[in-house]
Amino acid sequence: WVLLTNGPEWHVHRVRFEQPIRIDQVFTLNLLDPDLKIADLLGRLYLISREGAVATAIDEYWEQKQATSRFVVAQLLLSTVVLSALRRHLRRMYPGVKIEEDDLAELLSAEVLKRDVLEGERAAEAAKLVKRHERRLAKAANSPAAPAAMAPTT
Repeated sequence: WVLLTNGPEWHVHRVRFEQPIRIDQVFTLNLLDPDLKIADLLGRLYLISREGAVATAIDEYWEQKQATSRFVVAQLLLSTVVLSALRRHLRRMYPGVKIEEDDLAELLSAEVLKRDVLEGERAAEAAKLVKRHERRLAKAANSPAAPAAMAPTT
């Protein structure tokens, strides 16, 4: 983690030592911003405080921010699980219409989602993350213990 400040303005970055080195901006905080809410200010200051560091609050904040990034959400929308659910829902709404998952994926990527969430390095990383998760789910579904583990408990 790297914190840069000139006093009133704080920039928090996460540095990942991989090839090449990546620096992601986590958040900025301007203490002189009149529109800044006190709750937001205190929450962000806690993240960079000693108490927050001991509780790994900034790591949890980063994890939450990554999980809800627009790149991950866009890739999840294009995943087979979501496309299948969307297709089922549309077929219930319009019983006579034939809709394929590939057509829905094309529609989402061409007309619904912004281009920047589908292209670039961060989009590729999100796609790998979602595909890895789908493979884990498929592997768990195919394992012998999966039916007992996936059965709903009542």
